[in-house]
Amino acid sequence: YWTPPDGKIPVLLFVRLRYDFGDDIVEQGSAHVLVWGLITFQQEALKRYAPDPAQLLDLRSRLIKLFSARLADAEARGQLASERVAQELPWLLAEAGDIAGLKKVLVSPAVFPRLYTTYKRQHNHDLFHWMQSSFLAWRATRTRSCTTRRARLSRRRMSRG
Repeated sequence: YWTPPDGKIPVLLFVRLRYDFGDDIVEQGSAHVLVWGLITFQQEALKRYAPDPAQLLDLRSRLIKLFSARLADAEARGQLASERVAQELPWLLAEAGDIAGLKKVLVSPAVFPRLYTTYKRQHNHDLFHWMQSSFLAWRATRTRSCTTRRARLSRRRMSRG
């Protein structure tokens, strides 16, 4: 046995993990990101790899730098950001509480068209209602003060499309 190099998992090991874990690992979004299917696994991974809030902030800041560099590269070439960058960077900035950075990224000509086309392709809803309901859901998890009425309103808006 050997430790794989950072950032790459050998193909056979990846296939074995996919087979062994089965339904516990699921693909999320159109970028085919693999995530744990159960909240328990997500919480345990978080405890193991970022038990200290300072470590979590450091991990998020390094990911923000990585995705920001990829976004800057796409903007310099005059291309749209990849789906992964367009989905992950706004979420990371929101989790870090960087609202100014979040606004800047969301109105970026490399990110907004990618988010809009991806969303329209996946759902047939109005993007504004999706962003509004997503923000309400995010705020509810951050502050834990969202009332039942707001949650019902958010669910109604999402179901209406």
